Amino acid sequence: MSWRLEADTFVAVLDVEPAPDKEPARLRIEPATPGRLVLAGGAPLAGIWERRTFAELSGTVTYLQRLALTPEAVVQVELRDVSKADADAPLIAKQILRPAGKQVPLAFSLDYDPADIQPGRAYAVSARITDRGQLAYVTDTKVPVLTGGAPSNAEIVVVPVH
Repeated sequence: MSWRLEADTFVAVLDVEPAPDKEPARLRIEPATPGRLVLAGGAPLAGIWERRTFAELSGTVTYLQRLALTPEAVVQVELRDVSKADADAPLIAKQILRPAGKQVPLAFSLDYDPADIQPGRAYAVSARITDRGQLAYVTDTKVPVLTGGAPSNAEIVVVPVH
């Protein structure tokens, strides 16, 4: 998506299929509260938008094998609530990296809403690397972050999938 402001009009061009002509959507910016923005008009982006402040969880993904990533490799990093051991871990944030020739360690930065992080709960990051559609590396140990004295920076070491 690309956008620009023209006086009191928000002009957005969505780069989404099936919009071959990419007709710009014009929305009026209307007064609202300090933390809210109202975009008025008939476009999909119309509505009340709230301003939120996000926090950052950063770190690196690496592995110990002396193998290079191919240009087709894709790295996915996730932050999850892992408080309940026998339940699905709710996703808090995710980033997909396409290193395109870069090698490990690969830096990541996950933006998350601090309101999603509750004291007394446990959070962990994990990573997976796929190469040409095949799962190649995964996290095999819990990497705690954010609560219970855990850091907001993590080194994730992934292991090969056999």
